[in-house]
Amino acid sequence: MLLTFSVQDHTSLFGVGFDLNTQLERLQAAEHFYQVRKEIERNKTRLASLTARNFKKAASNFRENVEEAVKEGTDSGRRSLLLPLVQDNGTADGVRHFVLACLTLSKGHCKNLERANLITIFPQLFREVVGAIVVPSETMTAIMAIVEEVCTKIDSPSSKRVLGESSPFDEGSS
Repeated sequence: MLLTFSVQDHTSLFGVGFDLNTQLERLQAAEHFYQVRKEIERNKTRLASLTARNFKKAASNFRENVEEAVKEGTDSGRRSLLLPLVQDNGTADGVRHFVLACLTLSKGHCKNLERANLITIFPQLFREVVGAIVVPSETMTAIMAIVEEVCTKIDSPSSKRVLGESSPFDEGSS
């Protein structure tokens, strides 16, 4: 299949009107987001069939990301990437976005996104590419138990907001 490109595609993909350094920086930023997006797709598929038991076994990265998101006083890239996902939306979809991002983002992803200056637009990019997220209700209950545990342990305005935003979640919906 032959690829077709619009004039807009030419401008952004091939650096029309930009110097070589600017084009390279844009391509590298796109590559960093592409790496995260591949993980998003893998984790979406994994989440759809993940049991609560298996989630609990492999929840350390998730727990660490939730902790980093709600800790006050840290200038964590993870905090800046994760917190807006649940706070901007305040719906079950926002909670699912937060959950998927907490499952997906590694320290390396966060550093690369920060270096590529994508932190401020990451939540928007994430929401635009993620699509529908399906999570079995038993698994979502286990996930929310960890979120609640972390947010209760780390008493901060952010943890209170995350708990408050998580309350509209309907466990039966997907």
